[in-house]
Amino acid sequence: MTEEEPLERLRGLSQFLSDGTHLLASCFDAHHSVGGGLFALGAEVEKVDDVSSTGMYVDDGLLYRCLWSADGSPAELVVYDESGIQRYQRLDDVSTPHDILVADGEVFVVATTQNEVRSIAADGTVSRRWQAPGEPDSWHLNSLARYGDRMVVCGFGPFLRRRGWDEAGRPATGQVADMATGEPILTGLQAPHHPHYESGTWLVCDSAARELVEFPDHTRQPSRRLRMPGWPRGIAVTDDYLFVGISAHRHTADTEDTASVAVVDRAQWRVVGVVDLPVREVYALALVPSGLLAGAAEGFGANHTRVHEQSQRQLFDRLGRRPRQLWAVGDRLLEEECRAVITLAGPVPDEVVAGGLLSVDCLIRNAGAAVLTPAPPHPVRVVHRWYTPGGELVPTQLVTSALTRSLPPDTVTRVPVRARVPETAGRYRLRVTLAQDDGVPFDEIDPAGALDLDIVVVPGRDTDDALAGFGLYLSEVRRARACDTVEAMVRALLYTPAGSPRGLTVGLIQDRGRDAFLTAVAAALQCSENAIRHLVNEAIPDAGEVLLTGAEAVALALHRAGVTVVFAYAGTSELALCDATARLGLLVNGRGDRECMFQAAGASRLRPGNGAAILHAARGLTNALGALAAARRNEAGTLAVVGMPSTSSAPFLPPHAEPDLIESSGNFAKSWFELGQVPDDPAARASAVRYLVEGLQQAVADVRQAPYGPVLFGVPQDVAEAAWVPLTALSAAAPPEQAPLDAAALNAARELLSGAGRVVVMVDDYALLHPDVRPALRSFSERTGAAVLQVKYRRGPMFFERLRTAEVPNFIGWYNPGDPVHQAVLAKADAIVTVEDRNMYPRVVGALPAIPTIAVTTKSSAVLKNGYLTAEDVLVLGAIAPCLRALADVADPGEPWYTEFLGEVPWQPVQVPGKALTIREGLADAIRSVGDDLAQPLVWVDDSQMFGGLLAEVYERLPEGMRIFGDHGGFVGGGTATATGLALGEPSVKVVCSLGDQGLTNGLQGLVAAVQEQVPLTFVVCNNGGSVSLRKQSRPQALLDHGVDRYLDNAAGMRYSEVAAALGLRSRRVDLSGWHEQDRTADRLAAFRAALSDAAVHRGPTLIELVLPSDPEFWSGVWITEGLESHTDAGPADGDAGDVRG
Repeated sequence: MTEEEPLERLRGLSQFLSDGTHLLASCFDAHHSVGGGLFALGAEVEKVDDVSSTGMYVDDGLLYRCLWSADGSPAELVVYDESGIQRYQRLDDVSTPHDILVADGEVFVVATTQNEVRSIAADGTVSRRWQAPGEPDSWHLNSLARYGDRMVVCGFGPFLRRRGWDEAGRPATGQVADMATGEPILTGLQAPHHPHYESGTWLVCDSAARELVEFPDHTRQPSRRLRMPGWPRGIAVTDDYLFVGISAHRHTADTEDTASVAVVDRAQWRVVGVVDLPVREVYALALVPSGLLAGAAEGFGANHTRVHEQSQRQLFDRLGRRPRQLWAVGDRLLEEECRAVITLAGPVPDEVVAGGLLSVDCLIRNAGAAVLTPAPPHPVRVVHRWYTPGGELVPTQLVTSALTRSLPPDTVTRVPVRARVPETAGRYRLRVTLAQDDGVPFDEIDPAGALDLDIVVVPGRDTDDALAGFGLYLSEVRRARACDTVEAMVRALLYTPAGSPRGLTVGLIQDRGRDAFLTAVAAALQCSENAIRHLVNEAIPDAGEVLLTGAEAVALALHRAGVTVVFAYAGTSELALCDATARLGLLVNGRGDRECMFQAAGASRLRPGNGAAILHAARGLTNALGALAAARRNEAGTLAVVGMPSTSSAPFLPPHAEPDLIESSGNFAKSWFELGQVPDDPAARASAVRYLVEGLQQAVADVRQAPYGPVLFGVPQDVAEAAWVPLTALSAAAPPEQAPLDAAALNAARELLSGAGRVVVMVDDYALLHPDVRPALRSFSERTGAAVLQVKYRRGPMFFERLRTAEVPNFIGWYNPGDPVHQAVLAKADAIVTVEDRNMYPRVVGALPAIPTIAVTTKSSAVLKNGYLTAEDVLVLGAIAPCLRALADVADPGEPWYTEFLGEVPWQPVQVPGKALTIREGLADAIRSVGDDLAQPLVWVDDSQMFGGLLAEVYERLPEGMRIFGDHGGFVGGGTATATGLALGEPSVKVVCSLGDQGLTNGLQGLVAAVQEQVPLTFVVCNNGGSVSLRKQSRPQALLDHGVDRYLDNAAGMRYSEVAAALGLRSRRVDLSGWHEQDRTADRLAAFRAALSDAAVHRGPTLIELVLPSDPEFWSGVWITEGLESHTDAGPADGDAGDVRG
């Protein structure tokens, strides 16, 4: 038809229908004007009922019909057979329902306000939900159709804001989408309804364009368009004709005044006539046999909206006339008629998201003398305004809510009020009132006609957190959520504002999978994954097109290598590195470069390479050299990435850094790497990419391969900031391959063992860093009958992890060259096996006997420097546990040969006063009690020297299985940061850190970091008044006034618990300085146990100041003042003098 062609007005449709078939038209009234109903079109138009309804579907001899409900009222489902109503179901939480479709015994209902499609099982339960993203009614989902074995849903467009399609002027964003994937099947439509598919062809009502459109499925492009005389909605199909529902447009005057059904000749593709309906809006059409028509005419119950319509009609029916409108009172109200009382009808959220949509149920009571109606031309609506606490009006999007029915005086209705939330977080006052269109708000006439609500607006929602796992800041997620459409939002998540792909995001999608990203986006949008699956998959950039910045490449490589935490104290040159690691959820502000290095080492103590540091080159790496050296001496495997100045600044060093800084500092590390300028030449750039990737892989391998240690990796600022590394070039670092065992050395060791029958194993605590070393030691010692001793440190740091007999039954204790038992065992031994020796030189262990020796180690230089190996001895270089197992497998079985030397009472070289021993044992018992009660493994970090030495003396009383990390570097003050890093890197363990008073004052920044991160960590500070170790060392040499000079005292008046409290730690103080007051010791030990137990379950950091005596007698046996060079083996047990070597 053309605009000028007159339409033939038809009385009925019988000439177009087969005998016994009728066309049903389901009609509704969205604006409370003339009502809706169900009409049958045969020879003429017959009213079946006057109940507003929308979707209809005929299946297996049944007619399914959805009854209309306004926002806030439940919809209803009615099912008819030929005898009448067969089934009725109330559809709670479904408002403004549109279409229905029946498949496999389930009824699919489009809940337009809820932005979803629900599947209703036969028992009335909701079995499935297809939730579109966005706010209520953001897509305006409306119609369902079958597409082969698939189902499609029709909507106005994938918008994110409520009625975003209306705000945008109903552009050609409408689509028909596959519900299994969200893939748009048909696009470019304006407010489409009722797609119909058959025989490879689509028909769609393009409503806002006032067209019926035909699409061949193979092209999915329009092939024919037919202009319709109004708003087309609803299709029924026969072989020769199409029946199309035509509604009067709600907002324009150039359409039909009433609804109608247009008849389209399929062959001629033209409208041959229309049949008028006595309503303004038709929704759905269905062809039914006479029997079903009779069943539909039998009547049924009511819903909220239907009761309203029927009661109004009854009023007019009694007057003997049919109304043009249910309430013809949309006229202007007088001021005295603008009266209402508004109260809450439901809960108000504690917090709402900035820019979101708030929904609050309110009760509206008409307190005036006129009828308040939602009918045109001047409907009464619920409106709102936002104010700051100071009363300033806050502009937001205007969102109005219609009254659910007309309100005579003194009647009440419930209305769901929706309000656009301000964009800025804070506290606001929301005022809810009424207003007629183009009228004055009621509260400006009568201040009592409003409801005020205090609302807290927050910047984001928890569901956004899932996307933070894909390299996105929450602020970026929120900005993306502010986009108009789902497509624009997903693109904003995957591309920078400049249009380049977000490299880290794409890399993480590679790692975690597209489905994981889809799940995160769906969680953020609170929608079904299937609703956006196609859109998300299409939007993800191809990895081959993605370039990473140098910083992103380093960060992603660390993440893929299993680094879980990165500590940084940023300067300008490493900001890009910090940003990249922050996006990966790894970054922690370490509060100092030195502290960052210690924290990274701490995080890597249980798992080498678990933590990393980012250091600033100019002042950071130089400040951190002590911590770097400590990590090397303690063999803590961690990577330190150094943010270097730009390569263009290199000629001006200093001040930006020091010349050859990485190379020079590399002397304190296990290995080092440094990136150069990014070349312009493609071949040179490809070579630079290979160096970066291979260098990172080697750095990670060095960190994780024993002997463990720190590795430096220098990255210039311009190299970090430029995008030059193809994502496809970056691959996850493979775990370091186990070096093959040295077969020749093992054979020589086996030969040496074959001639020995009295073997002694000497273990350094470095061996206990290796996994599986305890079972290997047990197997070797039991197989050979060897006695096992462990090096004990008696000055400086003294508290290190030690073997137990429960782990290795042949373990006979910490080695003491003055112990007669140990002397006898070594004198009788005919072979020694040292395991992971680092410090078995005479000052530490005295002189070892000159007997055949095997050194099993991962660090040959550490063994050779100690000078006890001869040309006839054997050094086996390789992984400790496999080497021990290889030696045990060929050793001749032997019983323990040393038992005759073991005494029942352990040798005590120094007599400890009984009162001091009571306190030592009480402290150890408290630690054991707390450790045994913990559900987590206990890990102890020691930076205390004297207190650690005290605990070492009562090691057997400490908790079994407790891991202990002392400091072989002797860096006083690194413990706080090391323990903080360990607790952050290993949240499944409970960390306790023992500190000396100097260790605390030197490590305050570590406490600040612990408070900042609220680490569940316990610090135990031994306050013994001063440097007891130096006092003991000074006395024999008559230095510092025989050790009593105040230089060795603590700062006067210093109470460490108060300092800790000022920093934000929870603190306790337990005073055991009065060690002679035994009547009070038990209570004070109980107080320590209680403080330790309480700290163990506290979710933040706690500091316990443990005041211990400064009296040297209390510290008897702790800290020797001379080395053990003078100690020699007593020789063979039979008195023969044996050779001694040192």
